[in-house]
Amino acid sequence: MNHRISALLIIVPLAAVVLAATVRQEIVAAGKGRTGRTYSRPQLEYLKAVNRTMPPKDPQLLFVLMAEFSSANQQEEGVGFLTERLREFEPRLSDTQKALYLSAISVLRAQHANDVLLLLALRMFATPSACWIGPSSFRTETSLS
Repeated sequence: MNHRISALLIIVPLAAVVLAATVRQEIVAAGKGRTGRTYSRPQLEYLKAVNRTMPPKDPQLLFVLMAEFSSANQQEEGVGFLTERLREFEPRLSDTQKALYLSAISVLRAQHANDVLLLLALRMFATPSACWIGPSSFRTETSLS
């Protein structure tokens, strides 16, 4: 009976993680065309082109770009793009402008964190021995002496 409960404690979370990963893949695949490429988003491409030329004087342009990356579900690409712009423009940016870039990057990273955590959970449940803490892992005062 105990072995069945132990097996269920391992199998049920593993099945839930696999199901969540499968659903997420289906959602991502639904946003792609037959060629496997994501649909073109003209406003995102326009804002990227504008932001490549020079740092925006109006901070709203930066945050509209961040929102476009977010709504296109391209947070990781957005982090890379904004990080490149920050490095490229850093000598010309004021402290306030640097803070705006860092804020936009942080928001996109935070949105992408759920995806990263799901991958870590999948890896953890794929190798149950990595997360198993058995009785030998705990030490008491008497076992130290």
